[in-house]
Amino acid sequence: GNTYSLEVRDGVHKLWGDIVPTNKETLSVRMYKKYLPKDCRRRWQYFRMWPNLAFELYPDQVDFMQILPMSPTTMVIREISYALPDDRREMKACRYLNWRINREVNAQDQRLIAGVEEGMATSSYTSGPFAKREICLIDAAENMRKIIPVACEQQKPSAEVMSKLVAEARENI
Repeated sequence: GNTYSLEVRDGVHKLWGDIVPTNKETLSVRMYKKYLPKDCRRRWQYFRMWPNLAFELYPDQVDFMQILPMSPTTMVIREISYALPDDRREMKACRYLNWRINREVNAQDQRLIAGVEEGMATSSYTSGPFAKREICLIDAAENMRKIIPVACEQQKPSAEVMSKLVAEARENI
């Protein structure tokens, strides 16, 4: 949308934007912003580094994520937050609200991904181009195609062809 910006530089994807007040703003978001310094209430930042590391910067903490593929269709996300020691009641509330907001956002993301995957599993699905604005997705797809050439194929290869491609890839490691 028009509320965020994207940048790709030297293998790092940076996403940032202003938090735009809406009538859909949850109580958690309103309460969280109340605890933040005024100059930090309207900005979010997210960085992703190829192939599987990401971190989010918040005024109260930083979250690190490692994405580990488990199979062609599943992954595990390991996540940990770091913050300066601060036992003030306000900071505890701020960090709790941050966690709660992110839990809601993650649930929305999971529903979106499930819908996309459901559509991709249909017989009528065909791949198509990314929107030009989605420079981070384009960069990730290009990186994937470089290291996994079979990702360039329009159709799923036969088991025989796939075995050959895997063997060739192992030789090049």
